Amino acid sequence: MERAYVDLLLVRDQLALLARLESLWAQSEGLARVRYEAGGDGAVRSTACATAKESSTQQRWALQAEESRRIAVLNRLRGHPLTEPIATTPPGRPAGPGVARSRTSGYSGRAESPELKKALLAGEQAGRRVELANNERWPDVTVSAG
Repeated sequence: MERAYVDLLLVRDQLALLARLESLWAQSEGLARVRYEAGGDGAVRSTACATAKESSTQQRWALQAEESRRIAVLNRLRGHPLTEPIATTPPGRPAGPGVARSRTSGYSGRAESPELKKALLAGEQAGRRVELANNERWPDVTVSAG
């Protein structure tokens, strides 16, 4: 449940970031148009800004569809109607619906997290590779009689 909520937060943050990018592209397009009208080299930049804005529109549609899907997944886990809206809190505040319940259910996220275990194993593997590299610096000495 926590992971589904965090996924929803991620999509909503991506939508907010995309909105800021779209406003920057609109400003850039306006500046490029002014440069072009003043006899500068703004035509190419204006076209690039328009293309980026169109691409961001498609990204927005994809993110909105993903947000709807994430809401449906969360509502299915909660046992609510699939289209019921879910309010999210900004980062830094206590997380949503499943956090309190999962903390009391005996699941300790840090101890049982597969991502954390993978990162710890990768660190251990890197340390062993360094040890092997240090050992390979000196050649093995062998004596043979023929």
